[in-house]
Amino acid sequence: MKKLFLLPILFVFQIAFSQSDKTISFLHPECMDEVMSEVKKNKLYTYWSFFEIEKYYQNYYYVEKYNESDSRKPKFLLKGLAFEESPVVGKWIDRMIFPGDHLYFSIEEADGKSSNSYYIFAKGDLVKNENNEFPYFEGLDNYELRIVLKNKDSLVFSLDSIGAWSGGGFEGGVTLYWIGDLNGDKQIDIILGATSDYRYNSYILLLSNDNPDEMFTQYDAGGCSSC
Repeated sequence: MKKLFLLPILFVFQIAFSQSDKTISFLHPECMDEVMSEVKKNKLYTYWSFFEIEKYYQNYYYVEKYNESDSRKPKFLLKGLAFEESPVVGKWIDRMIFPGDHLYFSIEEADGKSSNSYYIFAKGDLVKNENNEFPYFEGLDNYELRIVLKNKDSLVFSLDSIGAWSGGGFEGGVTLYWIGDLNGDKQIDIILGATSDYRYNSYILLLSNDNPDEMFTQYDAGGCSSC
């Protein structure tokens, strides 16, 4: 079983945050052609650049309004949310999570007192082929990405099925791009990529809320055909 430990513990900075537009977009720098095309077409909107900063045992991001003349390459961009230019604590993961993978992470108050600890994992049903020959399986059904907080197990995201390549491996899956606290509520927020087809990846933003029955509010955040 694979384990991914996220160190350091995440420290939270209170930030000003709101939803500024009905359309939210997550822009991945690896899809630079599509990123620049969208930015140039939507000059009336504000794009926020997230620059990763590592300082001692902290990982956080400084959020600035996107400036196309800036030579620095942001880790990613967001449109449709409003921030003040200030630090946002988070962790860039950028890896697919399959059954057997899991990770732990925590968010602490600014005074260092533990706030919330999370455990995130994936589960699903491996579909084996009938002849028991390589690649030995046909796909993965009933995929679920789940999170545990204070002994409560909640569904984060699901896919009905993920196909498999004849040469081994899966055609799609769920990529965990980023975790952190975007809205300053001391709860985790998540940016995902999800696909059942390798030719296109859909982005999903999950923001924490006050609903006791649903941990996140889900927003479609665009997609990319090349990353």
